[in-house]
Amino acid sequence: MYFNILSKSLLAALFSLTLATSTLSSSASAAGLPSRDEIKSVAKLSLKNIQVFSSPAHNFSINFPDNWTKVEPKDSPIVCKFLVLNGLASYRVAVETVPAGTTLSDYFKATTEQVKVAMAAARMPVTIASETDSKLAGVAAKKSIYTFTFEDSAHIPKTEQYLAINGNKGYVFNYTADSEVFDDFREVIDTVLNSMEFH
Repeated sequence: MYFNILSKSLLAALFSLTLATSTLSSSASAAGLPSRDEIKSVAKLSLKNIQVFSSPAHNFSINFPDNWTKVEPKDSPIVCKFLVLNGLASYRVAVETVPAGTTLSDYFKATTEQVKVAMAAARMPVTIASETDSKLAGVAAKKSIYTFTFEDSAHIPKTEQYLAINGNKGYVFNYTADSEVFDDFREVIDTVLNSMEFH
């Protein structure tokens, strides 16, 4: 199916967060996770110095905090991703070309179902908290919030995801963080979401 590439890109993003969370979990006894005050301090700093990431090839731009690590994967539908605290919180934008006539509803359904099946097969079952209509860069979007679990870790990652179609391209914005810190970066994520534009 033509959604396979995008689904794989989303899974790659989730697996990268899983790896980071597992690393943090395994080292917690030695070094300890960031304290609540440290996390809030990082979130506050994230709002002070903002840069702009622009992708003319994919017709969009989005802001990112200067204290977040920027990664531009090669040969991947993930165009950009930004991480903080060693991946404890991260967001990324994935883009793919979709066939003419593809509806947002069908795009959302196919992508969501494939992600759920693939995650379950990897023993990381997804629990959907909500699915609603929304906006992404000013165009109609589908928003979903879900959590997933994985073996050998007490951490439960939480994801907020938006899917939209603009022209002949499908766009995904995906924010993932440990459930314990998810809301600490709420203002940061709202800021970068509001900054996203299609060109």
